[in-house]
Amino acid sequence: MSSEQVSLGFSHLQTPPGSHIGYPYRTEQTRLNHLLDFMCAGLQNDDRCIAAITEYSDNLWMDGLRKRGVDPDNLPDGQLDILTPAKLYRCRPDLAQPNADKAFVDYIIDTSNERWNGTRVCTSFNHLLYDKIFIQHFLTAETKANDLLTGRSVTMICTFDAHRLDSRLLDACLQTHPLILSENSVSPNENYVAPEQLIDDLPEIVDRLRSDGSMHQPFAQYYFYSDTPVIRVGGELDIATTPHVSELIHWMINLGHTELVVDLSYTRYMDAGSISMLARFANMLRASGGELTIYDPSATLRKIFQIVKLQEHIAIFREVDVAVQAAHTSA
Repeated sequence: MSSEQVSLGFSHLQTPPGSHIGYPYRTEQTRLNHLLDFMCAGLQNDDRCIAAITEYSDNLWMDGLRKRGVDPDNLPDGQLDILTPAKLYRCRPDLAQPNADKAFVDYIIDTSNERWNGTRVCTSFNHLLYDKIFIQHFLTAETKANDLLTGRSVTMICTFDAHRLDSRLLDACLQTHPLILSENSVSPNENYVAPEQLIDDLPEIVDRLRSDGSMHQPFAQYYFYSDTPVIRVGGELDIATTPHVSELIHWMINLGHTELVVDLSYTRYMDAGSISMLARFANMLRASGGELTIYDPSATLRKIFQIVKLQEHIAIFREVDVAVQAAHTSA
């Protein structure tokens, strides 16, 4: 293999060093397999690896690496850096610090170290991309990353959920990446916009995303309080909307999270089926040594919970930090 090419670790794909790759994935399993293979290839080559997929638990990374023949406990100090939400956002319960994205890109570059052959980075900020303040910071940082990565032995894969993100928002994020990974091929991005042009166009792009509904708040979304996923539910939970919440909670459990908080502070109504759904997940987590708690339901919901005695199955709290702490201490 030429010294001017870096193996991505799957499907014999190679890319030049300094590559900034956008990856719109369709299924979680495909993304997970690609990223684990990507990181394993780097670790086996003594590359420095930075894992910044904030929705992935530490255990998901560690178990996945072990299954691929890499013992993460015996790696040289500093070779593998798993960036948790708490490490990235310093325990902010809201969606992001204003300059977290710039600080993150700077961290990637600054921590590239001559004793490593190269640096591999995989990222995801899907849960932040609906935030109207964050999106401009994000697009600016992604644009600047192209200049920062040039001439450095850094290979960066940025992952985007093509299933959940609005297609117009997805397109805006992808145009900051010179290369696109599509399942088992890497190709030049036909819609890539040069950094200097994109910086000039950003205000117009963001205004258009805001005005055309591309950045609407999803009915159910997640954020992190420290490293604990919090599932925020809006509006009414009924037969039509409960499956969205169930899918999100189930996904978090599959990603290795055993402590979860459900944020009902924006929920106006819940039917019997949605209450039963929460009780089932609480029992499932508790059976495996985990815990689910509820944060700040309205007075109306509290009365309903008292009638059905939900508090006998799930602890309910008025403060999110207390709900998070209870999920950990009860587990």
